[in-house]
Amino acid sequence: MLKRALPLLLLLGGCAQHNLAAELDAYQLQKVAAGYLRVDRSPEDAPISRAALAENYLKIALNREATGGQQSAAIPLTRWDGSIGYLTLGSGVDGATEAAIAEYLSRLEGVTGVRIRPREETPNGASLIVIVASEEEIPVLAGVSAYHARRAPALDIVVDFLRNPVAGSPCYGKVLSDAEGRIRTAFVLIRSETRGLLRQACIEEELAQVLGLINDDPNVRPSLFNDDQEFALLTQHDELLLRIHYDARLEPGMTLEEVRPRLGAIVRDLVP
Repeated sequence: MLKRALPLLLLLGGCAQHNLAAELDAYQLQKVAAGYLRVDRSPEDAPISRAALAENYLKIALNREATGGQQSAAIPLTRWDGSIGYLTLGSGVDGATEAAIAEYLSRLEGVTGVRIRPREETPNGASLIVIVASEEEIPVLAGVSAYHARRAPALDIVVDFLRNPVAGSPCYGKVLSDAEGRIRTAFVLIRSETRGLLRQACIEEELAQVLGLINDDPNVRPSLFNDDQEFALLTQHDELLLRIHYDARLEPGMTLEEVRPRLGAIVRDLVP
């Protein structure tokens, strides 16, 4: 989740909302100038070892992000176990954004083996809803997303995010899973004021996270799943995390204790 690094101005509402696009543009330029939001997917200064990959997977897939000063807590493995139908909503979904989302989801399909197609190509309708919108669109999009997802919590999720952005975040992902750790519905919400590299970073991080890699950790590198935003795009390391997550030797609902003994063989198969 892209968060906790934006200026305080983004949290104040009122007049600040009118300048949100300019603030986000300035934020993007500032981060790039400082060496963040990198676009290299296989950085030479961050080699990947088997041991680090295995530990990073446990941190990102089987731990919940700490909040309110509490320590992170272990959670069961959570992932999709069937095809995903996706739907895009909002005035921010222009032709370029639609194409970027489709291209990236096709890439994620190849990495995970999960069939990810537009809603009209899937038998069960929309289970992943991607919203690129401004606050003015809340009333309509909240109802539309809830209708397509057929999940009552959808309305609250959309309204809460757009009215109260998470620590100034320009984007946010949310998954709804059952008791067995199977994801049934997911939402990605991106503010329409994002542009350029920042919008692409939102697309790549949030869509990857709603596949089940829901944690962020400051010690995981090179990765999108790190709130310092060193990397803007899905790295080779992140692709390996997703391949581990959807390996047939793992199953939804597994605990950390059940996953750990299987992890060594999976990592050895992925990293020569």
